[in-house]
Amino acid sequence: IFPKGPVFIIQIDDELSFGGNLEPLAADYNNLTITENYHPFLEGKYQNPRNVPAGYGKKMRHFSGIEPPLSIEVKKPEDLVKYFDWIEFKGSLLADYVENIRERLEALGAGCFFSVNIPWTDDFGLPLNIDSLLGEKTILGMPVPDPSDYCRLGRNIRYLNSKTGFCWTPNLYGGAPVDGDGSPEERAFDVSPRYHRYLIISALAAGLKGMNHYM
Repeated sequence: IFPKGPVFIIQIDDELSFGGNLEPLAADYNNLTITENYHPFLEGKYQNPRNVPAGYGKKMRHFSGIEPPLSIEVKKPEDLVKYFDWIEFKGSLLADYVENIRERLEALGAGCFFSVNIPWTDDFGLPLNIDSLLGEKTILGMPVPDPSDYCRLGRNIRYLNSKTGFCWTPNLYGGAPVDGDGSPEERAFDVSPRYHRYLIISALAAGLKGMNHYM
């Protein structure tokens, strides 16, 4: 690993998504998430339970008494604050996770760049402040799996470029997953040379600047 070897970039995790839970309220509401992370997040933001906005409902004596939102129930605009705080919390959880891994790798002597991969979605719905993942040595990428919809491909790549300034994919598909649909014989031909060329040309035409072949 750089500076002692040829590896110049390491990908941190793959498609950050809370285990596939992309929706704002989709989460594992376990005790660790809530008591060890959510409540301290609120305490860090509001300092004192008396400062918690009225949109949370009843007044709380302790942050530990605040329940996370499980469904959206809004009667007036100020009720939205607890949902916005929840989304902000989920984003901070991912950002802290990425930062912790990066710091551990650097402590072991890794002096290379790092890549963070966000999911390929139609609505960019991952509850996360993308800017929080970027850094002097951290770049953000997105999979490029399917050129069948060129408009979708171009939109996603241009969005990534607008957010990061350097449009990169750690996962430009060069093959098909072994657990995909169809028989093994059909999957073997899922990514033909012509398909692969079209994928590369379409991505480059949309503004892709760097790629890593995947599968």
